[in-house]
Amino acid sequence: MSFKTLHTFTVTLEKQVDETSTRTEGGQTITTTTKVTKPVEYTILLREPTRSQKQELALFQTVTYNAAINLGLLPKLVMQQKIGRDNSDNPLSEGHDRKVAEMNTRLQELYNEILELGSAQGKQEAIDEDARKARRNHATLEYWALFGKVQEVNAAYQSVYEHTAEHYTQNKMLTWLVLFLSYIKEPGTSDSVPRLLCGGADFSTKEKALNDLLDAGDELHLKIIDKLPAYWSLYLFGRASSAEDYARIEKEYQERTAAEAKLEAARVAAEADAEAKKQAAEPPEAAPAA
Repeated sequence: MSFKTLHTFTVTLEKQVDETSTRTEGGQTITTTTKVTKPVEYTILLREPTRSQKQELALFQTVTYNAAINLGLLPKLVMQQKIGRDNSDNPLSEGHDRKVAEMNTRLQELYNEILELGSAQGKQEAIDEDARKARRNHATLEYWALFGKVQEVNAAYQSVYEHTAEHYTQNKMLTWLVLFLSYIKEPGTSDSVPRLLCGGADFSTKEKALNDLLDAGDELHLKIIDKLPAYWSLYLFGRASSAEDYARIEKEYQERTAAEAKLEAARVAAEADAEAKKQAAEPPEAAPAA
């Protein structure tokens, strides 16, 4: 089986395997096989969809959306109108979208400022150390306060959006990609023989087979499903359409993770500094009378 691959990742399981050893004794070669527990690595491949598979997914999207409507789920537009498009509390409103965009822009500005102030000592222009530290602390605390608000807004959006026909359809499309275009390369096999994640001739059969494995606690599939939907969502929502896109996003993610670790360390330091200043400003307790 030959196909183009969008991305690969690995999962590791501890498994019992046969280990063979040989020794020479009395002029004879003796072979011994024992059971040992070793980490076994499985490679998961995301297959690049062919033209016909893209057409099949588009048809599946239409059929699934119509099924969602028949189930009584409302389209996003109707949900907006029902709640009130101009209602400032409506997470689906255009005003809410603008609010989130503005907060994300401010988050990025603060993010850049914190990183810049963190490396300001290496710049040619001299920055007073106390002023630099104060500015960085202020930006750090503002960043995390605003980050919490963004999380709250996103949660409010999801709480409403998850009841729409669009959300139902997107989830089913994501499952389709997982079931029809995800492959496992077993340890010890060649690159030409990866197998599909789940057997079955159609969507419902494959979905049931996967759910049965997850319900049974199959360790391999539980580990795969912990990661696979996130990778396929990049393709579904148009963020990645090639192996190069996935490699770039993976690199950006690693860099972002490292930067967020620095931001978290800066937050802890800023809070500790603020607490120290607060305690220093408080008058000392009066000594008890003799």
